[in-house]
Amino acid sequence: MMTDQEFENLWQRAEASPHADGLMEEYPSWQRNRRNRLWVTASLVVATAVALPLLTHPRFPSSDDAYIAAYCNRSDIADQYWVNMADELLRDV
Repeated sequence: MMTDQEFENLWQRAEASPHADGLMEEYPSWQRNRRNRLWVTASLVVATAVALPLLTHPRFPSSDDAYIAAYCNRSDIADQYWVNMADELLRDV
């Protein structure tokens, strides 16, 4: 004869068995999804780390930046242009 406690234990085990089987079947896909989310998150962090410095530093000199030198390989520009440019550059220094 089975006691009430033994019957209750068997009943709980029988009820839990289908749930446990379902969880064990879904575990590989859950683990794969978790790994994919980890890769996506890591990729976003790396992309942000690369893009942030590029977006925060200006690519072109602003009005506050000083030009150190000017170069031109065109010989058709008058000398007076270079005198005026040098005057502009030296005024900013």
